[in-house]
Amino acid sequence: MHTHEHRVQYGSRKDQFDIYPLGDIHAGVVHCAEKQIKAKVREISENPFALWIGMGDMADCITPGDRRWDDSVIAPWVDRQNIAESCRNWLVKLFEPVKDKCIGILEGNHELTMRKTLRVKDRLIADGIAEDGRLLE
Repeated sequence: MHTHEHRVQYGSRKDQFDIYPLGDIHAGVVHCAEKQIKAKVREISENPFALWIGMGDMADCITPGDRRWDDSVIAPWVDRQNIAESCRNWLVKLFEPVKDKCIGILEGNHELTMRKTLRVKDRLIADGIAEDGRLLE
């Protein structure tokens, strides 16, 4: 287990912050509520007092070798030859406008499954979505 301390700069003791828990997005499947999550990210970007936490299972990342694989639910924008990379690219683009408002990203079971083949956590750090200390396991 890792712990993380996040300090928030504020202008007044009266400032109140909104913390958005974003999880179970399951990017990469047709069941993902893409319009709604994009709207929520836009809401966070427009709110000067908004912060967010990635709650895990940001991408679905189920691949053909997995017993849960169902080709019929894969989103049309996903490259079936590189599912994890497609999902990662989509998430990086999604969270780019709010990357400085990220408190941390937790790892869900889908990230855990993919960690061995694609270092999702390292790639999110490299893409500037979260700093090393803000990615929590």
